[in-house]
Amino acid sequence: MGERYILEKLITELEPGDVFCNVGASRGAHTIFAAKKVGGNGKVISFEPETRSYEKLKTNIALNRLKNVVTQNIALGNNLEDKSLYSYGGGFGNFSRYPLASDRK
Repeated sequence: MGERYILEKLITELEPGDVFCNVGASRGAHTIFAAKKVGGNGKVISFEPETRSYEKLKTNIALNRLKNVVTQNIALGNNLEDKSLYSYGGGFGNFSRYPLASDRK
């Protein structure tokens, strides 16, 4: 399932007034598409735990002048606890809750 498929599904499935949660929003491509589709009567709630990606997400929301988006700089899970976020490759989207096997000591 590629990025194009996901964006096409967002465009066809979302309707004005819907609420959309974007978990792991990264820089906000899905957030922006969804916010434009649900319109002013809808809402998008975007979660992104990685600080650099979160700042880029907020910038992209501001550049697109989206007023129907709420952002949270947190990860979601089934327990309320602090955990580490591991980065691989230094780029956006290269993060995991678990270290690579080669990084474990």
